[in-house]
Amino acid sequence: MKPAPSIFLALILLGTSTSVLGSGISTTPGRTQTGPKLPGRDISVVSGGRNSRPKPEHPIVRPTPPFVRPTLPPIYGRPTPRPTYRHRYPGYIVLPGSPTPRPLPTPIPPKPKPRPTTDMAALLGLKKPEPTPKPTPIPPPKITTPMPRPAEINQGANRTLHTVPTWSRMPPQHVAAVQQRVKMQVPSLQQWQFRHPERIKRFQPYGSYVQGNWWGYHQKQNWFRPNWWRKHPHAFSGWHYSNSFYRYHWNYWWTGTSFRVCVGSFPWSTRSAIWMSPVYYDFGTGGNVVIVNNNVYINGIGVASLEDYTKSAALLATVPPPDSELDAVSIEWVPLGTYAVKHEGAGTDPKQILQLAINKEGIISGTVFDIKTHEAYSVQGRVDKETQRVAFRYGEDTKRIIETGLYNLTQDEAQLLVHHGTERTSQLLLVRLKDPVEDDQ
Repeated sequence: MKPAPSIFLALILLGTSTSVLGSGISTTPGRTQTGPKLPGRDISVVSGGRNSRPKPEHPIVRPTPPFVRPTLPPIYGRPTPRPTYRHRYPGYIVLPGSPTPRPLPTPIPPKPKPRPTTDMAALLGLKKPEPTPKPTPIPPPKITTPMPRPAEINQGANRTLHTVPTWSRMPPQHVAAVQQRVKMQVPSLQQWQFRHPERIKRFQPYGSYVQGNWWGYHQKQNWFRPNWWRKHPHAFSGWHYSNSFYRYHWNYWWTGTSFRVCVGSFPWSTRSAIWMSPVYYDFGTGGNVVIVNNNVYINGIGVASLEDYTKSAALLATVPPPDSELDAVSIEWVPLGTYAVKHEGAGTDPKQILQLAINKEGIISGTVFDIKTHEAYSVQGRVDKETQRVAFRYGEDTKRIIETGLYNLTQDEAQLLVHHGTERTSQLLLVRLKDPVEDDQ
């Protein structure tokens, strides 16, 4: 029996492999075959195909380029290093050199796109009508008694106030001479109240007494109010402020008016330099109008005798009647205020109440009420356009003439000079009263 060919082939291959291993030469492809070495020479070869080359004694080392980390866009002019370790801190970033992680910036939401409008008025460029507001409930009107008409309270015309007293008649040249001498001294009286403030302040204690004590007790008397006028009718002068009663509330006539407001209403004041500054008339010893030995001195300069000076005041206080009833009704009046009147040597408390008004022609109108006799009298006078001197009369008395300055009547305390004919004089002190309680009628 013959052995199989495969057994012979295996034996042949086994013998070949044994001889090769014994010689130290490897027949495996891609391996370095080592054989006997000669001195000073490496016979090692690299077998790997056609490109087999001897292995160099020293390997070639090629330099590796440095690693450059990419950077983010600069912030505020400085480069920002690339954040790392984002996976370690969810929602935070860690910058190299930062001790603590920083939160990620909050993203800005995009602006919503405007929705298309379906308002036809806006599409056509028309103004959309505003909704009608709900009506505010109107409080019920305050019931107040209206001021009476002149026909209800006027008991006839007082013609005495329009008639020049017989004792005051004097030649026209004497009147002009007195007027001129007084006018020359008026510039020295301007700013008197600022150069001598102690003369003004001496009346303030009495004014505080009247305002705090006396007026607090008497303000419930309802003086110069609608019902008071109906209870105290009297004869009015031709120029009377009652023609304007129906235009205003009754307490309007209790308010005061400043000197500038009065001057601004005069048509002649803009053409005269005398009205650029107020003139304060200070009567008595230490003042700027002094009577010594029946002579009148203004700022130390004699201007007239007491008789002539009194007659000039009477002529100034006597105002001709209006040409027609229409002139008296149409003219506008401005209130000067309401005052308590204290007579010289007549005790501490005031004896009369005085209310005054003035129109643009410089005519003075008002009412005097005697607290003791409960009688009311009409007042009438005027302002001198060249000296700011004011003179007025009241009632049926032809000898009592009262004079002062317009600036005096705009102050809280005012000094007045009273002429009792040409024989003697006295003084009055006016204290302005505050507006009474409005609810009282």
